[in-house]
Amino acid sequence: MMANAARDPFFLATLTIAEQDRQGTGAYCIRCHTPSAFVESRATNGDASLLSDVDQEGVQCSVCHRSIDASLAPISDLAAPYVGNAQLFFEIGTPTEVRYHGPYDDSRTPAHGAFRDPFGESPSRFCGQCHQVENPYENLHDAAGRDTGRPFPLDTTYEEWKQSAYANGPEARSCPSCHMPRESGMLPVATGALDRPDPARHDFAGANEWGVAMLKAAFPALRDDAYDRSRTAAQSSLRAAARVEIRSLPQQAAALGEVELAVRVTNLAGHKLPTGYADGRRVWLEIAVIDGAGNVSVQSGAYDPVTAHLEDDPQLRKYEAVHGRDGLAEDHIVLHRQILQDSRIPPRGFQATPVTAPVGPISFSDGQGGFVAHDDAIFRLKLPPTPGPATVRVRLFYQAVGAHHIEAIAAENTTDTRGAELMRLWKETGKAAPFLMTEASQWLEIRVSDARDAGSDAKASADAGPTPSNLSTESGGGCRMARPFRSSQSAPAWWAAVWVLGALRFLSGSARPRTPPPGRSA
Repeated sequence: MMANAARDPFFLATLTIAEQDRQGTGAYCIRCHTPSAFVESRATNGDASLLSDVDQEGVQCSVCHRSIDASLAPISDLAAPYVGNAQLFFEIGTPTEVRYHGPYDDSRTPAHGAFRDPFGESPSRFCGQCHQVENPYENLHDAAGRDTGRPFPLDTTYEEWKQSAYANGPEARSCPSCHMPRESGMLPVATGALDRPDPARHDFAGANEWGVAMLKAAFPALRDDAYDRSRTAAQSSLRAAARVEIRSLPQQAAALGEVELAVRVTNLAGHKLPTGYADGRRVWLEIAVIDGAGNVSVQSGAYDPVTAHLEDDPQLRKYEAVHGRDGLAEDHIVLHRQILQDSRIPPRGFQATPVTAPVGPISFSDGQGGFVAHDDAIFRLKLPPTPGPATVRVRLFYQAVGAHHIEAIAAENTTDTRGAELMRLWKETGKAAPFLMTEASQWLEIRVSDARDAGSDAKASADAGPTPSNLSTESGGGCRMARPFRSSQSAPAWWAAVWVLGALRFLSGSARPRTPPPGRSA
């Protein structure tokens, strides 16, 4: 995504709208998406029409490897390093065009000089140069429409990390530790380079797995294998970013009755979930009940792959940021001045600032001035009419961009064909289909419903207590083992107990004959 940052059709279509809304602001966007164009004065046309072939390579190797810490720049008024808005400093004009090679001070190449990277002690601060963005033209307005005097925050990923337990303390982790994971062994970082112990990969994998698919479709002449590897890395990153747990669910309930389901979603990332460019991206819970015949009843979070729209049901648990102005959501990034909602899950140990505090229906407050890194949600589920074993399934989905945003971008592009091209690629690549991050499931027995069962389900739900650990499966985080009920050796014994209890009730005349539940199903 970094190498394609300047040719990304999604970026270019958005850039066109930025120029339509406020001429000249496109240069501000180009500043991060291809710094070489900005530094060498090819960003003066904010529509990216002046970019050179080198500029088309986006965030090139030299962007990082020629940057220096601002506090080390030979300018007297720089007392501290800048962070955000691509305030990059490059050392130019040296006879050998110096490159800084991370933690290594012994690199050798005839192409250029090589020195140890001055950002090596705080690499996350360097990431914050372009992953912390404020609008220089619009201030943040509060819910009442009052100007706060603060620039509007378009992207606060670095600030979210900086305010979390990942920035300081014994468990601190830098941005590269997740987004540039290390290989094992003595390997070269680049072709022809010296072998290094456990070198960092330069995948820069984030969450935009659909964006890579779109780029592959847009530029088929480029390296397909590289796109495929990048998408796989992004998907792995998403799977490791969250955990879903079923916290409470009755073990049995009457057919056609209702039960209460308690779910916890935990953010395992070093920033909010999701983070970054707010417009369009979202994470949500899908809740479904599956009967013994395999019939699926999605009761919250239903997504239509044909229309690419997410149903806004009363129980929907959706994690997203919504920006706009004058109380209305909109898709014009350079005009945003209000945070209408921020229900994204905070990272562990989060301490918010006025621009990163949650806004809307989910507070995440820990009651002590901080925030929890999870969301506890309660759902009311309607059970199917068929007695027997059923499964309650909880799935967490990520979507890089929703249909509403693509449709708005395409409709608003009135000065060029970029919106139409984005729409074509979006349709060609599955309409940015949601990606399954993680899931959990639990079984329950559905009893035959009769008059004596009426009104008893609520009490059964309350009496059930916490979910037994051997009845639930969960996944997520890349390091938690599932607790599969289906493959448990105790499952036949559990169902045998149900059989025995049913038989005793039948023989004693206290219950009508009923078909016993089958054993474990596939």
